[in-house]
Amino acid sequence: MKSFRTSFGVLVTLTLAMLGPTSPQAWGAEQETPRLSCYQKVKMINSGLFELKLEGRIELPQGGVVSTPASAKFANGQERTIDLVMYAADGFKVWPRVQAIAGEKAAGASFRFCKNGEIAVYKATGTLWDVNVTKEN
Repeated sequence: MKSFRTSFGVLVTLTLAMLGPTSPQAWGAEQETPRLSCYQKVKMINSGLFELKLEGRIELPQGGVVSTPASAKFANGQERTIDLVMYAADGFKVWPRVQAIAGEKAAGASFRFCKNGEIAVYKATGTLWDVNVTKEN
């Protein structure tokens, strides 16, 4: 009986090896898109070597993108929060974009808008011409 199990195990291993990769991604199947988190507000923490302004960007269902009014400029060590409730509807794709004063623009990862009071937190780092935005939560 032990010999049969060993032979069967070897046969299964050889068969799987001949079939090749067995994951759906290996067959060219589309990967499932990760579900975006849902927030009402966006907060930006300035940890960069610049002053910057923050705006929310909203992707419209019929196409196109609109922006919230930009915040007042704020320096390293300061933060700003924008409540998107006046600009987006539930399910809209939104993301933060910063503009370093006299420097470049950079955007953060997107999320879905939901009227739930939750805050998406981002951090801006870098220098005037190398601005990076990373999601913190």
